[in-house]
Amino acid sequence: MLQSISSEEKAMLISRCSCVLYTPVNEHFGIVPLEAMAAGKPVVACNSGGPVETIIDGITGFVCAPLPEVCDSALQL
Repeated sequence: MLQSISSEEKAMLISRCSCVLYTPVNEHFGIVPLEAMAAGKPVVACNSGGPVETIIDGITGFVCAPLPEVCDSALQL
């Protein structure tokens, strides 16, 4: 597990990933999805809180019910 990584490390990790899985429920905003989308990476997030307002479902990522099987389905697309 990585903790307190630098901005450079974070940018490198995002650039190497296929997508970002963002799991907090009722997160008020969430900068992580914005950083991922700015890097052109899709985001799979719970359908509550800030991600509902920032992710365009099916275009910049997927918002789904906070259930493992639903998130897994989105990751398979």
